[in-house]
Amino acid sequence: MSYDWPGNVRELENVLEQAAILTNESFIRTDDLPDNIRCTPRGQLHFYLLSDVVRKHIEEALIKCSGNRSKASKLLGISRRSLLRMIEKYSIEVPAR
Repeated sequence: MSYDWPGNVRELENVLEQAAILTNESFIRTDDLPDNIRCTPRGQLHFYLLSDVVRKHIEEALIKCSGNRSKASKLLGISRRSLLRMIEKYSIEVPAR
């Protein structure tokens, strides 16, 4: 996620398709990606607080929906009421419409 992708969507699709073909697992691991995309040394992981990830995700959805809570809740796949509770819980500032 922290890789600053210099290419386009087609390149990204090709890298993921190749990784999916080459992996022996049912999911793509970091080791399945090309060396230039791996951001962290082998065995070193970055952990983020779940609350920070949720807050950021909601903020991005609200920005994408120009502050429209109904559209953002649909985009996130949650009810409008749940979104409103999360906005309050995480003290998220809703962008002006």
